[in-house]
Amino acid sequence: AASLQENKNSTQAEKPKKQLKLEMVVELSRHGERSSKANFKNLTIGNSFDVNAKELTKVGAESHHSIGKALRKEFMEEGLLNTKKYDPSEVYVQSTYKHRTIHSANSQLDGLFGKDLSWPPKNHTNYHINYVPLKEDGMMMMTNETCLRLSETFKAVKADPKTKEMYERNKDFLEPRIYKILREKSGLVNANEADLVDLANFIDWTMRDGREVNLGLTP
Repeated sequence: AASLQENKNSTQAEKPKKQLKLEMVVELSRHGERSSKANFKNLTIGNSFDVNAKELTKVGAESHHSIGKALRKEFMEEGLLNTKKYDPSEVYVQSTYKHRTIHSANSQLDGLFGKDLSWPPKNHTNYHINYVPLKEDGMMMMTNETCLRLSETFKAVKADPKTKEMYERNKDFLEPRIYKILREKSGLVNANEADLVDLANFIDWTMRDGREVNLGLTP
């Protein structure tokens, strides 16, 4: 019996493994660096954003172009995709219906197919980019229309004792420290929490854009 079992194990070990075949590559990506919702022009050193509020900046476009070039190199080395010629039957692209996401996708495709970066962005594109309305987008954007229990889930999370404890802990930290510093450095002494969130957002995206903020703050 032992001999039969050994022969069986030997046969199983010698059986060649089935070769796997790559069928599809899926990439999910956020938009590139963008401008902020609020623009505190008096706090910047040099020029302010060169695009409208919450739109993709050149830095953001360059980021996606670099991603596209990196994918091009990898795909060519592995023989996964003919990156010399764009074929919409081989590459499916879906974007939310926002300029910053559409232009991000276009910039990455330029890099993927060996094209120079198109900047400033154009209203038309050389690629087939599928724009899905927010209410119908169940993959890229979560809304009450695409997830019927979204509001219910948010309420349950906010009502959780641990969530409340976290909010209180952050509140005790933000108000006497972060918010106080932002008010003093910016001169916005009467700014409420919403204003300070906009200011923090502005500082973040401005620094990402490679420019300085005149607050004496460092990244």
